[in-house]
Amino acid sequence: MGFYCKKCGQEYSSLSSLTSAWCSRGSNEHCVPYEGHEHGSYHCKKCGQEYSSLRSLTNAWCSRCSSEHCTPYEGSEHGTYHCKNCGQQYSSLRSLTNAWCSRCSNEHCKPFNG
Repeated sequence: MGFYCKKCGQEYSSLSSLTSAWCSRGSNEHCVPYEGHEHGSYHCKKCGQEYSSLRSLTNAWCSRCSSEHCTPYEGSEHGTYHCKNCGQQYSSLRSLTNAWCSRCSNEHCKPFNG
């Protein structure tokens, strides 16, 4: 089992080697552990786009935030997803991140990681 940085997607053999490494994604920042489950697909928590690996997700530019890379969703994958601000339920992470939040003006829904 490897340990992955949620910012750059780099795999490390131990948690201590990950947290002591300098992240290629940010200047003067160490890698941050990805705490989600390892599975066949990974989703961006901002735009909902699906990727086959954590590395490909963290290397992609987010369609929601044009100046940022995608950020992995660390919650469990399941059949329904809820907005953490308004509570609205959606059938996919992609549909949730594309919906406008009823509680926050001019913001898209954000996933609850539960």
